[in-house]
Amino acid sequence: MLNHLDDKLLYVSQSATIDSGDLDAAGELLLSSLAGGLQIERVSIWFFNRKGTALTVKLALHHGQFSQNGAFEITRQAFPRYFAALHSERAIIADDAHHHPATLEFSDDYLQAEGISSMLDAPIRHRGEMVGIVCAEHTGDGRQWTAPEVRFVAAHADLYGRALSACERNLYERQLIQQNAALEQQVQERTAKLLEAEKMAALGKLVAGVAHEVNTPLGVAVTAISHCEEMRGRLQRSFDDKALTHTQLNDYLSDTAQAYDLLSNNLRRASSLVQNFKRTAVDQSHFELSTFLLGPYLHTIVASLRPLLKRYAPQVVIDCPNDLEVTTYPGALAQIFTNLITNTCEHAFAESGQLRSPRIDIHCEHDEQVLYCIYRDNGKGMSGSNLEHAFEPFFTTNRTGGGSGLGLSIVFNLVHQQLGGELALSSQPGQGLTVSMQLPLNYRRVAGEKASHSA
Repeated sequence: MLNHLDDKLLYVSQSATIDSGDLDAAGELLLSSLAGGLQIERVSIWFFNRKGTALTVKLALHHGQFSQNGAFEITRQAFPRYFAALHSERAIIADDAHHHPATLEFSDDYLQAEGISSMLDAPIRHRGEMVGIVCAEHTGDGRQWTAPEVRFVAAHADLYGRALSACERNLYERQLIQQNAALEQQVQERTAKLLEAEKMAALGKLVAGVAHEVNTPLGVAVTAISHCEEMRGRLQRSFDDKALTHTQLNDYLSDTAQAYDLLSNNLRRASSLVQNFKRTAVDQSHFELSTFLLGPYLHTIVASLRPLLKRYAPQVVIDCPNDLEVTTYPGALAQIFTNLITNTCEHAFAESGQLRSPRIDIHCEHDEQVLYCIYRDNGKGMSGSNLEHAFEPFFTTNRTGGGSGLGLSIVFNLVHQQLGGELALSSQPGQGLTVSMQLPLNYRRVAGEKASHSA
């Protein structure tokens, strides 16, 4: 008998079910082991309420059938002697349950009705506290519980305590995973809002710069119109006084012709600035897939950034085949090159002191499926440690100068997520920065291939 109990106890103690976190499965395993080891038909698991004034059945195994009946409850008020014995936190060994001081209260209403003659209850402990009991009930003739049987039941109660710890641990892990997921979602949402705010801030700077740039040709145009009005007034007065000479008329025609040329050139200049800005701003605000010539579009982007480039006056060289047609999101490309040029001006040129002959090169080429873009400046460059963190949100070497650390992070997200491409940086201190991008030449075709594969 002893070897039989030891074998069963060893089996359940080594079972992965005990530490799986599945409390119901662990309970069924332990009750089955108890019923088989003790050769009884009734065994159950009970839990105390918070005050310890009532016990509720968690799981029962009666005549080979498992049941969960949380509504079945016994209280200290109804069975004071039994609860007093339980609160000693020791096993109740009732060989004669009808006359044992701890269990005799069950005799009339419960023990006789179920044919129970002997009971053996062992405390379940969790975190050092008694939280419930394992109850073994023998039916038929009376039974004298042996010491190995008592230890067998107590060991199973301890194993159930271990199963409780595993269940609690799994619960905490799930809660932690959920909380981490919620926090990650919050971080993503807030980062997205900050990225959007950074885009709008960059657009705001562009607006301010374009407004300042447009003021110059408009101011010249207003001056030209005022000059024309003044000359027309003098001509009108001479005409009214019948003192208009041939020389005055020729001077008026010559002066107004020059003024009109000046007016026309400056209005065209202002119109070009506004159109370039409008196209870039609209593209950056609304991402729509379209097919266009890349070279002229890059020139448009650079033209819209003239106010930003004006301070350092770099030579911007765009090396792109005139007939290179791409199908992609122009707004994403506009944001990418706007952020790269902004990053160059605010960091590479601004922090490099008096840089001689500042220069930005944009080189584009392609094969049948891939567009290769290389952006290069000859600014101060980056150290290896800074290069490792360049794409991280909020990483900046110019925090005191107002840098947000989102420019290159936006570029990274646009290249990888919006355009489905790849991006790499290379730099050394004093050697400038090189940004290498590989983008789908026809994003619509790539997106269609992905959709067909997923289907």
